[in-house]
Amino acid sequence: MTKWLSFAAAALLAVSLASPASAQWRRPHPGPHATRGAHDLARSARRVARLAAHEPSARRFARVVERLADAAAHDTRDRRLARLYRRARRALVTGRGQPSDALLDAWDDVVVAARGLRDDRDRPRPRPRPGRTAWEVEGTIERTPFRFVARDLDELERSCASFVSAIDTRWVDDVTVGDRRARHRSGYWDANGICSVVILNASPRRPSPVLVQGTIEDRVPFAVRGDAATARRLLAHHLPRVTRTMRVDDLVVGDRRYRNGPSYWSPAQITAIVTSQLPGDGHRGRRYTTRGTIERVAFSFSGASAQAVQSQCRAFVSAAVTDRIDDLEVDGRRLRNRRNYWSVDEVCRLIATQARPG
Repeated sequence: MTKWLSFAAAALLAVSLASPASAQWRRPHPGPHATRGAHDLARSARRVARLAAHEPSARRFARVVERLADAAAHDTRDRRLARLYRRARRALVTGRGQPSDALLDAWDDVVVAARGLRDDRDRPRPRPRPGRTAWEVEGTIERTPFRFVARDLDELERSCASFVSAIDTRWVDDVTVGDRRARHRSGYWDANGICSVVILNASPRRPSPVLVQGTIEDRVPFAVRGDAATARRLLAHHLPRVTRTMRVDDLVVGDRRYRNGPSYWSPAQITAIVTSQLPGDGHRGRRYTTRGTIERVAFSFSGASAQAVQSQCRAFVSAAVTDRIDDLEVDGRRLRNRRNYWSVDEVCRLIATQARPG
């Protein structure tokens, strides 16, 4: 009896191994902790691979994405999937031609499915220096996601420059930093302009008050943090790079709107207008302050003396205001030259004499 049962069991096992159902059962199966995420990634990647196979400039990308799909279907190791995902992303953005909108839309689903991959374990994270503010910035350049971790803004700029050097930046007019979106309305940014948009909208890990913020052409936001001296250097370096390829006649700084009716502002003029709205540089003691408009261009000057205010005014007027000045408003008082026009020195002497210590 025992021998008959053993023979029957062996026969049933042989039949089951030969059946299609058993073949399906023996296929590698993802672990239960990542089955759904891996399935979504595999499905999205296969769809992208099918679309890319029909685009001559994306065939290499199609092969890489097909490997990602196979790995997601049979392997749930985050590190391997993350490496393949990054390889596919590089293949997409470094291809010879411009991917179609349909392919880019399908790739968005892959990006969403891959968000759970712990790719940060593959490479060491830069550790912030003790006592230094660290920056962690995420966003997209067109449809390409990025994430930068840096100890300071100089390192952040280097990380961004290295990243954009590996992607096609010829047609970039849309950059998102966190929840802030910048859109170039009249052209495209170059690599320097892209990174300047990122830095002008970056937020540090530790909360920090905004010194000056606004929008350029109602489409390009900026919000600068830190001390006034650092903010001046940052604005002088990055605002011209952002606005160099833009036609700007509409600017908002804080709660003030600036409108250039007859023409467009130069990058130097834009920088002067924004910088003039920064608070003082932290000088201790009494400060002389004044604010108003010069030919409807708003200003706000602050210095340790009336002479310092006058120097700020000269730099501002030379960069941001037209030569023909006959209309001033200083701390609520209207001044009008009805016979002629004031020179830059005359305008700034008038303004400096109205500055009062605070």
